[in-house]
Amino acid sequence: MKIQGCCTLILSLLLSGCHMFTEERSVQAINGDSVPLIKPNAKIHQEDPAPTVVHDTTTRNGDLIKIEEFHPRGEKRSDLKISIRNEMSGLNVVQDVNPVQQILLGDLNQNGFDEVYIITSSFDNSRYGQVFAYECTDHKTLSRIGIPVLEKADLQKGGNFEGYHGDDKFQLEAQHLVRSYPLRENENSRIYLYYGLTKNNIGDTLVLRQRKQN
Repeated sequence: MKIQGCCTLILSLLLSGCHMFTEERSVQAINGDSVPLIKPNAKIHQEDPAPTVVHDTTTRNGDLIKIEEFHPRGEKRSDLKISIRNEMSGLNVVQDVNPVQQILLGDLNQNGFDEVYIITSSFDNSRYGQVFAYECTDHKTLSRIGIPVLEKADLQKGGNFEGYHGDDKFQLEAQHLVRSYPLRENENSRIYLYYGLTKNNIGDTLVLRQRKQN
């Protein structure tokens, strides 16, 4: 069905990170619209690397979290290296993701140690968001926090992401990470998803606690 196909497309974009074409292109204006045209015998190549960006943030316990953002494929995709006090033992690497949009610090589980929430966003008008979260409790290592996997059923009618089409916004509110997005059929109405931090057999994990619509 058409709706099912749309949901499949959105899910595919979210899971794949919205990979871009890498062919050489020229652009011709047709009726005011920019239309990409592939040149004959165009060579396949990687985009020129963009400058490395370093995001530094300090927790309430004085731990310096360093997030280095590399762009070996061009500015539309990023590799992240996340470390604490430059300790190799606390190094985490994330490859081929959307660029960093914002970084949030908060203590959602109120254990006295801040978590760091790295928000990435796709480089197009859809602005699909993704979260990478870490916590440090020993001043030496960063532990990755589990993030709920977006399933196809979440995009269907009655699912937590029903009406989703990107344009995510994130904020910390009390003991929650709040994700919101406008409804596809009504841009003036937003869905708010409240995530709390809990511990299970694989460590700390974000879990959906509440869903609201305004």
